[in-house]
Amino acid sequence: MRKKFIMNVAITATAMSMLFSNLVFASYPKGKITWNPENSEYGYMGAYNNIGYGGVNGWRWLYIPSDNGEKLCCYYFHEGSVIRGDSIPDGYQVDDKGRWVVDGVVQTKPLTVNSYTKPSLDSNLYAESGLSYKALDIMTMRPDDSIAKYGAISQERSTLNDGKTKEAMSVEYTGNIKASIYTNMDGSMGQCRITASKSARDCFGYAPAFESPANLDIDEAIKYYTVVGFKKVDISENVNDGEFYVLDMDNEGNHKELVIITGGYGIKSRYDKRPGSDPLIYGKTINIRPKDMEIRFDLEDVAIRSRNN
Repeated sequence: MRKKFIMNVAITATAMSMLFSNLVFASYPKGKITWNPENSEYGYMGAYNNIGYGGVNGWRWLYIPSDNGEKLCCYYFHEGSVIRGDSIPDGYQVDDKGRWVVDGVVQTKPLTVNSYTKPSLDSNLYAESGLSYKALDIMTMRPDDSIAKYGAISQERSTLNDGKTKEAMSVEYTGNIKASIYTNMDGSMGQCRITASKSARDCFGYAPAFESPANLDIDEAIKYYTVVGFKKVDISENVNDGEFYVLDMDNEGNHKELVIITGGYGIKSRYDKRPGSDPLIYGKTINIRPKDMEIRFDLEDVAIRSRNN
């Protein structure tokens, strides 16, 4: 029986996704969210090419400027496709752009929020630093051992044997976690950098929630991480665990990076104001590597940009 839909706009995408997780999905018109270089805006395209966004299901609050102005709208996905112009199971409605509507009115919520809360982490899954034990294992275990423990979708290996490094490896672990690895001559872990997008919280429990404005806007990210308990500082060799810094990569504010230092690691997220950068479909991509390496590379980048200006 179709239920009358009365729901506060502030309902979370997670709750809505859970509500529909067991419903049978019918055949509806499909489209993709993508960057349209001709119009310099986000848009939808039916039967989009091979890029796709496979695997995304359920409701997502997204910032699509061409649709929403300076607000978030809610879209329903099935296997990476946006459902448009029809009823979602159980009576929910979306318009011809895929936006959730009630009585013909597009439902929105602000791009910014007044307050954030610190996530409560499961101590069985996360260390005190907020890093997951899975991420820490990948960063520290012998690669063959972490692959055996967590499984790998794909892996590429290049033998170096240069007296310092045995192999260069690129591994995609199950759960959409990718790692670039250089092993020592004895096969143990040498250097490792993890990249996670859809699985950001699987690696770092304090990453913003999937639908959070802190995934889109650097000022919101600063607010969020301050609430979580991290302290904003200027970059230096002496940045400590529990602190973070922001880098202006083009000195114009269009490309910034936020780096959290925690548990001996640096966790970097990129925030672009240029159109077309990092749509909020998978959430914010994060990169993780050892703290000293991250700070050293960032200081070198700052010095290079300073010389070039």
